[in-house]
Amino acid sequence: MSITLDDRAGVKAALTSLQGSGSFSGFIVLRYTGNTSLGLQATGAGGVEELGPHFRDEEVQYAVVRVALEKYDTPRREGDVVRTRDVFIQWVGPGVGIIEKGRKRSHLGEVEKILSPTHATLFATSKKRLDERTVIEKSDPASGSHELSDL
Repeated sequence: MSITLDDRAGVKAALTSLQGSGSFSGFIVLRYTGNTSLGLQATGAGGVEELGPHFRDEEVQYAVVRVALEKYDTPRREGDVVRTRDVFIQWVGPGVGIIEKGRKRSHLGEVEKILSPTHATLFATSKKRLDERTVIEKSDPASGSHELSDL
């Protein structure tokens, strides 16, 4: 089944804004509005901590969050570059049933393409470990696991 976007132009604009130069943080969240349709749920200029409350325990959702790999609030000289990483997160709330998890899992590749380009993909099932430091560590290519769970 093919995924449809309720507002393709709105999603594209939010993604373009997030990935624009000079942006050190921000996020966008998509949620299901039907079995195979997604809508833009939220956007924000904040980081991972501001993203977390948008994830719902009974839903599968998708997000892209930009994280600064260096602290962007430290003094910088003009011309300094702050490295950032755009991280795709598939959220599967703890209240999502096993059949729905399987159905939505088949959409993952298509949603990743819609929200591309990103530097890493994480799978989150718990808000307890959803913080900036953990997202940066788990999204590193050398990280063994790319899952944020209670285990």
